[in-house]
Parts: sequence; C-alpha cells; structure tokens
Amino acid sequence: MATRLSRSASQVESQCTQRASNSLSHWRREIDKIDAELAKLLRQRFAIMNRIAEAKNAQAKPVRDSAREAEVLKRAQDSCPESELKPAVTKVFESIIEQSVVLQQSTHTAKEASTPPAETFKSVCIVGAGLIGGALALRIRQVEKSANSTTQLKAVDLPSALEPCQASTIFDQCTDQLLDGIRECDLIVLCAPPETNCSLLKAIAPHLHSNQTVLDVSSVKRPICEIAAGINLNGAKFVGGHPFFGTEKSGFVNSKDVPVDNRTFCLVGEQTLPEVQQLQQWLSSMGFRVVVTTAASHDKVVARTSHLIQLLAVTAGSIIHDNLIEEELSDLLILSGGGLATLSRLMASPSALWEQVLFRNNDEMEAAMSQIEGLFTRLKEATSANDFDDFADILRNEFSKANATQARLTSVMNAR
Repeated sequence: MATRLSRSASQVESQCTQRASNSLSHWRREIDKIDAELAKLLRQRFAIMNRIAEAKNAQAKPVRDSAREAEVLKRAQDSCPESELKPAVTKVFESIIEQSVVLQQSTHTAKEASTPPAETFKSVCIVGAGLIGGALALRIRQVEKSANSTTQLKAVDLPSALEPCQASTIFDQCTDQLLDGIRECDLIVLCAPPETNCSLLKAIAPHLHSNQTVLDVSSVKRPICEIAAGINLNGAKFVGGHPFFGTEKSGFVNSKDVPVDNRTFCLVGEQTLPEVQQLQQWLSSMGFRVVVTTAASHDKVVARTSHLIQLLAVTAGSIIHDNLIEEELSDLLILSGGGLATLSRLMASPSALWEQVLFRNNDEMEAAMSQIEGLFTRLKEATSANDFDDFADILRNEFSKANATQARLTSVMNAR
C-alpha cells in the first residue's frame, strides 16, 4: 500500500511539474511574441528619431530637449494605470529616451564631420586669465593647430596675475589695461568671479561695438544676464555661459592640468539667436558638449547639483574638524568609508572661489538649504520621540528618491 501511495504521489508530482513546465513554456512564447513586436516598434521609433535629428541639425537645435523628454515620460506614466508598475515603465522609457539621444548625437556628429567648420572668432580677449580662462585659451590654441587657423589671443588681468601668462606662449598680448585689451576683439570672455564680471560688463559696455560678442563664464547666470538686458551695449551681443570643467585649485599656472575634452559648456539665451548659434558651433568645434538653457533653469539646477554639494562637503569637513581633529581623534579618520574620500577633494577648495557664487545664487541656495533643514528637523523629532517607525519611513522616502536620482544620473552620464 505504501509503495502504491508513493508511486501515486510521484505521478501526481510529475504531472504537476509537467503542467507547470508547459505553462512556463506557454508564457515564454507569449513574451517572445511581444518582444518581437516591441523590437519592430523600436526600429520604427529609432528611424523616426533619425529624421528628427536631421531636422534639429538643419535648424541648429540641440539634441536634448528636457521639456519634450518630460512630456514623453509623463505620457508613458499616465498610460499605466497600475501604480506599482509606474516606476518600471518610467525606467524603460528613460532608457529608450537615452538610446534615442545617443542615436541623434551620432547623426549630429556625422553631420559635423562632413560640414566645413563654422566661422570662428579671429580675435579673443580673456578677461581674468585664471584657471578657467587659461584652460579655455589653451584649448583654443590646441584646436587652431589642427585646423590650420590662427586666433589672436589677448589676456587682461592684474599685473601680478599676468606674469605666468606672459611667461607662456599662449597669449599674443597681455595687459592690465581693460579697455586696451578688449579693443577690436571679436569675442570678449569674462572669466572673473560673478561680482567682478558684473562690474566688468558695466565698465566695458560704453566701449563695445556691434561686431563684438561678450561671453561670461561665471557659475551664476541670472544677475549678469539681468544687467546685460538692462544696459546699452552699443550693439554688441551678450551671451551667458558656464563651462563645467575645473578643479579645486585656482590660477593660470594650474590651467594646463584641467581636463576639457568632451566637457559640458552651458550657454544661456535663446537658441534661435545668431550669437548663441555662433558660440554653440564654435564651442562644439573645440570638443565641448554644448547645452542651451535659461538663466533661471541653470541657476536652479547648479544650486542643487554643484553649489549645494560643495557646501555639504565643507560642512562635513568643518564638523569633522570640530568633533574629531580638535579633540585629537584625527588618527582615527581611517575609520571612514569611500564617501569621505569623495568629499575630501571638495573640502580643499579655497573659500574665495565660492563666496560670491553661493551668495549670488542666494534664493536657490536658500530653498535648497530649507529642504535640508526640514529633513533634519523631521529626523531629529523622530529620534527625540523615540519613534523608530517614523524615522525609518522618513529615511525610506529620502533613500527612494535618492536611488531614483542616482539611476537617472547614471543614464544621463552613460549617454554622454
């Protein structure tokens, strides 16, 4: 009897396994059909993206359109009624968008390679020949060698700052006289701190003419863009800019160590303006990835992706100093993870480099700091009340958003 029961149970188990196997095979075949249809639809989508890339090239529009990308993602999310599936659908469409961007950039690059170089600026004046100004000037020299062209490069700065510039072979002329330096230059690049750039723009405005373009490279855009819009530039064109390269160091002597290949250079202004298009083409020809946006969008983004990160690094360094180094526990700093090593580079930044930047972008920084203050207050209240569930809920929510940010950052960086 036991043998028969065992055999019967074995048969039942075998039949269940077979049915499960048949069911798995069935659903896999259904998935294969859907995958084939998806592949077909993706091929059609990418073919249309190539047409869009050609249209953008013809109109000198940038590859990325953040408003359009947000619209596509929202439509995909709205078409998915199951809330638990929305995150997965969002990630799939983010990946599709990034791959579409890669294809468009390939088309854009191919067109650039087959198109004669755009008209460049024959004379450029770098006002403030420090780290960024020096790195930009060096890049101009590197590109003109391969293009068999010659750019007249001038440097304007304080006499003490000009000594290393004069010792180099980068600049054709170095002067501490601002008006002499900008005279008859096609492009004037203001590379001083934000407050100084605003003062410089006001000072040179009466002496500009219609054949000149002024580009500033400070990392806060609204103040100087508002000034440029409100003063008489005598027909000269102004475009706000922000190169995303540099180090924690400063000065012309360190500019040769700044990596610039394939780095992002942000322009602030209307995409359709000739001066913006000319600068976009010129910067692209030097190997920069050019992004065009508004001053408000720029300042909101960099306040959180750059300025806040710097402030957090300095705050962490200051707290470590007060609680560990001053208490003679610095030998135990070995008890740290990789996060501290990442922040330590930013801790070495000089204060003068950031004072004006953080202050001039004060409204966006205030909003970001208020968010941090609110989070820390909620965490402190939960710990004071000994409420672990509330504390864990707050952290889970913040970690969830941080995880989503990291995933988005990864997809954006991978597409660069």
